[in-house]
Amino acid sequence: MTARREEGTTLTELLVAIGVFSVLMVLVGSGMTAVFRGIADSRSLSNTEQDQRNAMLWISRAVRYIDDVDPPNAEPAVVAASSDSFTFTTYSGLGDVVDAPYQVTIDRDPSGDLVARMTGPSADGEGLDTSYVLMAASPRQQPEIQFQYLCTAAETPCNLEDDTSVWGPTLIKVNIVLSDGSSGIETEQTIVLVNRV
Repeated sequence: MTARREEGTTLTELLVAIGVFSVLMVLVGSGMTAVFRGIADSRSLSNTEQDQRNAMLWISRAVRYIDDVDPPNAEPAVVAASSDSFTFTTYSGLGDVVDAPYQVTIDRDPSGDLVARMTGPSADGEGLDTSYVLMAASPRQQPEIQFQYLCTAAETPCNLEDDTSVWGPTLIKVNIVLSDGSSGIETEQTIVLVNRV
């Protein structure tokens, strides 16, 4: 007489199967995590590029129409300038009063956001004093800006050691570099001042 074997799995077989399945799940899970992380990084880079394009579009519009303010409220076109901050008077139509000068300052605020602060007339007579965040700082995005000012027809760099009243009237172009300290993405544009050529 032969002994009949019970059909089924032993505890050892079950433990081996669970171990193999656990290793496969870890491998698949880490692969999926890497894919999702890659998608998130790609989306973040795409958002940074789009933020830079939008910021550069706004800045380009404002800078392109830099000009002096005529008397009686005479004001120079270039109020203050450094390599990372620029204050100027523009007729770019940024406010709600047509053909009115607006003073704009573009720089980074203490929180790291790239901002544009704008003052000037408003349709209600109260005056405009507002601020726009051009690029917000976040753990994945650290906006930086750099200005280079080109003077005279020879397009030589303006001497920032001099007062803006000295070199401001000869400013004809502004080179702007927007970059992201986190990803290294960079956008550069040279803007010709329409009212100076």
